[in-house]
Amino acid sequence: MNTTNLDFWKKRLYFLSGASITLLLVALVEMSKGWQLPSPIVYVDGWFGIWLVLLLANLVSALVLLLFPRWREIPLSQRLLPAMGYFGLAWLVFLALSLRLTIHLPAAFHYTVFGLGVVLACAASFVYWKTHRLEEIFP
Repeated sequence: MNTTNLDFWKKRLYFLSGASITLLLVALVEMSKGWQLPSPIVYVDGWFGIWLVLLLANLVSALVLLLFPRWREIPLSQRLLPAMGYFGLAWLVFLALSLRLTIHLPAAFHYTVFGLGVVLACAASFVYWKTHRLEEIFP
């Protein structure tokens, strides 16, 4: 497998990051409407469909880059950072859901989303430092 296919996945990462950040901003803007709902019944609109599509697109993309045998021909150091980017975007989409349904979800869900973000940040920094090792100054 050549690296041009990996370039396609990196460009797709830019597209999905724009869509995920836009969804997060929409959730932040509409968060004030959530406090004014007359009943705790959650209304379903098109936002949840977009949320589901973005979540699945990010998670499937990350898992394809990491687990499919066809991609194992490319070294892990080249495909690991885009996969972590997709996982980060999936977390961002979960954060948008948490903000959109702030008063309708239990506190445990919000704590779980925050904990996943911390775990993902630690894993991403660990992966970054493992793949970009600095050479020793004094061997």
